[in-house]
Amino acid sequence: MYMRYNTLTLSGGQMLGFKLTIPHARFDEATLTNDIGLGETYYPMVLGVPNAQKIKLPPTQKMISGINVNISGWGSTDPRSPVFSQDLQIAELTTIGEEECRAKHREAGSEAKIFCARSEHGEVCSTSGDRGGPGVMNKVLFGVLITRFKVGCEDEDNAEIFTDVGQYVDWIKLFIPPDY
Repeated sequence: MYMRYNTLTLSGGQMLGFKLTIPHARFDEATLTNDIGLGETYYPMVLGVPNAQKIKLPPTQKMISGINVNISGWGSTDPRSPVFSQDLQIAELTTIGEEECRAKHREAGSEAKIFCARSEHGEVCSTSGDRGGPGVMNKVLFGVLITRFKVGCEDEDNAEIFTDVGQYVDWIKLFIPPDY
């Protein structure tokens, strides 16, 4: 498995391979429970350059509604095409309440630690190439995008679903250096 970083184009930046991946031991794909994982690359990432910055972990709490988060990804901009975008796509979404989120994503089990966000008029949505993308505000990683079998924007009231990173901070800290 590889990742591309430090770029705004699909052909730029650096590719790093993973020497270790750590999926959550209790991940359940059917219910989206514990849909989170970590990876260690073979070589250290060069950070502090314009397109590669260290990101902070959020407070250890549930995400609340009404917060703006920026998302980014390489998913297709044409719902009829499986081809990834050549340019990194970036958009702003606003979080919605947990009850509304769970009503829109009934596939998420009651144990899934999630939040949802959407654009004002449903004009922004994710596709399969965006899965795992960040939900960020002020250089803090609040969410990791979950997209399953999506082709494009299904309806105007589309709400994207994220793993709520704030509810996994203690788990993440089991695997990262204490000075992070």
